[in-house]
Amino acid sequence: MPAWLSTAVTARPPAGQDIADLVEALTPVPPIPPAATLPWTRVVDAWLDSRVESPATRRVYGRHLRAFFAFVEVPAFGMLSGELLAHYRGHVLAQAHLAPGSRASAIHAVRACLKWTRAIGAHQLGRDIVDEVLRVPKATVIRPYSALDAPELAAVLAAAQARGPADLALAMVALGSGLRVGELSHLDVADIVGDGAGGVALHVRQGKGAKDRVVPVRAEVGDAMLAMLAADGRTLQSSGPLFLRRDRAHPRGRLTPAGISCRLRGWLSAAGVTKRISPHSLRHTYAIRNLRAGASPVAVMQLLGHSSLTHTQRYLDHLALDELRAAIAPLSLGSANHQRPGVRP
Repeated sequence: MPAWLSTAVTARPPAGQDIADLVEALTPVPPIPPAATLPWTRVVDAWLDSRVESPATRRVYGRHLRAFFAFVEVPAFGMLSGELLAHYRGHVLAQAHLAPGSRASAIHAVRACLKWTRAIGAHQLGRDIVDEVLRVPKATVIRPYSALDAPELAAVLAAAQARGPADLALAMVALGSGLRVGELSHLDVADIVGDGAGGVALHVRQGKGAKDRVVPVRAEVGDAMLAMLAADGRTLQSSGPLFLRRDRAHPRGRLTPAGISCRLRGWLSAAGVTKRISPHSLRHTYAIRNLRAGASPVAVMQLLGHSSLTHTQRYLDHLALDELRAAIAPLSLGSANHQRPGVRP
C-alpha cells in the first residue's frame, strides 16, 4: 500500500470543534438563483445602473418598466412571452391620452431592457421576437416647439438683468449656449475656457450620453459671466460651481435644475410672458434662432450635443410658414399672357 494511502486510511478523524468545522465546510452552498427567476425589480435596477447614464432617463425608463410589469403581471423576466409583449404594445398604442413620443418611449424602454436582459440570461426570447413584436412606432412631432420670439427674449433678458448680475449671467448662458438644464447646473467656474481663437467657450463635462463637448459662446455671454464672478468676489481661478444657490442655508451651494426653473418663472412673470416656457424651451429658442440666422443643421447639432442629425432636423419643421414660403423658388410662367389650363380668358 502506498505510504500516502496508508497514512490517509490510518489517520484518526479530528474531534470536537474540528469536526463541526469540517461538516460546515462540506455543507453544499445553496445555488445562486438564475437570472430568469430573479424578481424583475432587481434585474431592472441592474440594467438602469449599468446601461443608462442620465438620471432623468433612468427615471423615465424606470417608470415605463414598472408600468410594463404591472400590465403583464409576471414576477420575473423568464416568464415573459411574445404574446404578452404583443398585448403590451397594443395596450400602449391604445392610450390616446399619451403623446406619440410618450408611446414610442414606453415601447423603446422595454425593448432596450429586453435586449440587455437576454444577454445575461434573464429570458430566452429571441432577438427577432423582440424586434418584431416591440416595433417602436414613429413619433412625428407636429406641434411647434415652445420658444421665445424676439420681443419676448428681450423682455426676459431685461427682467433677469433687473434682478442682478447672477440672474443675467444665468439667462445669457442659457439662451446663448443652448445647454440642457442639467448641464447648466453642473457647470463649474473652471469650465469657462478659451476656444483657441481668442473667444470664450464652455466645457460641458459628461453631458447627455456621458459625452464631453466644448460650446463656444458670444463675447457678451462671457462678459455677463465675468460680471457675475466679480460681483461675487470670485475670479476665473476660483473653484466650485459657476451658478450658486444664494439662499441662506446654502449660500455657496450649486444651483439645482429646480432652482433654475424657479429663476426662469420669476423672469417670465416680470416680463409678462404668459406662454408655457420651461428651461428646455430656452434650448429650443437657441436652436431655432441659430437656424434662422443661417447656421447649418450640422453646426447646430454639434452645438446642442445631439447624437444624430435627425434630432436637429426636427427644428426645421417648426420654422414659421412665411420663412418656409420664402425658401420656395418662384415659378416662371414664361409669358404674362400664358393662361392656366382649363381657364378661359
